[in-house]
This record gives sequence, structure tokens and C-alpha cells, in this order.
Amino acid sequence: MESEGKIIGAVSPFNVDNRLSNAAFFVPDPWTVTHTVGDVLLKVLSQTISKLVNNNASGNLNIRNIPALLLGVLKYVPLTRYTHYLSLALKIKKAGVKAVILDSLLSDVTISLLKKKKLDFCNLFLNSGAHIQHHYLFNSAPYEGPFKNPSWYCSDNWDPLFLILKEYDNTIGRLLSLKDIKLIAATGLHQQPHEHQTYYWRLKNHAQFLKQIDCSFSRVIPRMSRDFLIEFSNIEEAENCQIILESYKMQNNDEGVFKVDNKGESLFVELVYSNPIDENDKIYSNIDENKEVNNFKSHLAFVAIKNGEHNGLGYLTSNFDLNLGKKIQLAEVNALLKRTVLES
Repeated sequence: MESEGKIIGAVSPFNVDNRLSNAAFFVPDPWTVTHTVGDVLLKVLSQTISKLVNNNASGNLNIRNIPALLLGVLKYVPLTRYTHYLSLALKIKKAGVKAVILDSLLSDVTISLLKKKKLDFCNLFLNSGAHIQHHYLFNSAPYEGPFKNPSWYCSDNWDPLFLILKEYDNTIGRLLSLKDIKLIAATGLHQQPHEHQTYYWRLKNHAQFLKQIDCSFSRVIPRMSRDFLIEFSNIEEAENCQIILESYKMQNNDEGVFKVDNKGESLFVELVYSNPIDENDKIYSNIDENKEVNNFKSHLAFVAIKNGEHNGLGYLTSNFDLNLGKKIQLAEVNALLKRTVLES
């Protein structure tokens, strides 16, 4: 689109590296390391959001992050929304509320920038609805399955999915109120209830843990939830680290701890062990009997209990006629967006 002279803006585009040469604005998603385009406050706000999201599993809120968040609210949030944020702040300890605040802020930033900038295309990616389905679907009123979240995890009378759906309804309404906007809303997939008990764990300090198990690497990048990316200086280094990671098992049941996807000079790693873990549990290497990690739990942050799982069917809607059939392939959305923008 940009190569055809179109002006582009993006807020939290999922897994997208910023390769634009003259973006009106670009705020990376919290899990992708790429450069932000915008004024100083937008850049600081983007960095702060990234830190808060990636530290969320350990529950850390650094007091140094608060000024950037407050300044962001003052600049990008209309006065009519202040009571909404105050209401959420009073519920901050309830399940899913931090995620709702994140998408509320990303929406307000986007709408504020849309009013100030003349754009041909803007991308806004919101992930909190998916996050809440993934972790708290059993608390949702429509769920009729056999599972129930423990009260310490999500209280019986609390439905965070309803809260985020109300937020999205508000966001769509405000977007539709903007002059001459063509709105396309798409989900790449949807979620259905998970049918097993699955715990999610995340490494607290990825680099420190990799060094402890003697993995040499150039850089490690935490991704969403339990995933992380490791980069290496050569293929041999990556293969050696893969062998080490895949060798580790839980001592109490011999289940594997990590799943590794080798990309050549990088590894995409999932911490796949999904049962409860206590302080007495340790992991060991099945290729070197002298290598073990005692109190493995001390290296981990509890993330969530899995409630929802992915289903490859997604949904697409708009406020104008897209001239599409009842079903299309996900890859066709790319051409749809380009055609819509270039013909406008």
C-alpha cells in the first residue's frame, strides 16, 4: 500500500516488523522488537506497554512505568472515558481487567491518532478478547461444560469475557462514528472450550535459565505466554541448544519440558509442560545425568489455566459490501485489504 503512495498507520499489528519508510505512526505489538514511529510520548508509552505485558506473568508493576501510563491517558484518552478507566482501576486485581485496560488504551490511542492524521489505511490489533477466552472461558455465562476455575484464579461471580465484549462494542461504535470510515473487522480464528486441565508456565528470566543449562546464544526474545525465540550466531549453535532443551524432562513423570521448532539460526521454543509444579519438582537432562535443575518452579511464573483452545475458523465483517462469498481463505484477506485501500 505504501509503495502506491498510501499513508499508513498501525497500532499493535500482530508479529509485524516495521518495514514502512514513512508511516504516519507505528506502535509495535508488545511481543515484537521493532522500532516505533511517533512522538516521544508515543514511543515511551509503547515501550512501557511492552514491558508491562511481558512482565504480567510475574505480576510486576514498576512504579517507574506509572508516569508514562498517566501521560498517555492524559494525551490520548477523552475526558468522557476517565470514569471508565477509574472503574477498571478499582477492579485491577480481578481476572482479565489488566487485559481490558490494555485494549482500552490501544483503542483510545488509535482513535485519537485517526482524528489527527489523514490516513488511507490503519491497522489495529486487539488481543485481550482472545487472551480472556483462552484463560477464563470457563467463567463465561455461555459455557456449559464440566470444568470450573478455582476461586483463587477467577472468582465464581466474575465474567471477564463479558467485560471485554462490552469494551469492543464501545470501540466499534466510536470507530463507526468517525467520518467516511470503512471498517473491516476480522479474526484469524476463534476459540472453543478446552477439554483438559492444562497449566501454563513461563520462564521468569529466559537468558539466565539458558545460561544455567549451558546454551550459548546471541539473543533471546520472550513472546506471548510460554513461548520465546532464541537467536544464534550460526546453525551449529542452534542445533546444540535444541538438543539440550529437548533433553530436559520432569523427574517425577519423565514428561518433556520444552518443544522446539528449529528455524536455522533461531529456535522458537514453547514451555509445554502443563501440569501443576511445586517447589520439590526438578528437571533433568536425559543425555547428561549430571545436569539437573532443582526447584524448577523457582525459575517459573504461573501464567494461567487453559480454558479455550484455537479453532481455525475465523470471522470477517464490515460496514460496507465486501462482495465476498460465504467463506474465504484467510490468505484472501490480504488481497481484500489491498484492493479496498488502493481503490478508495
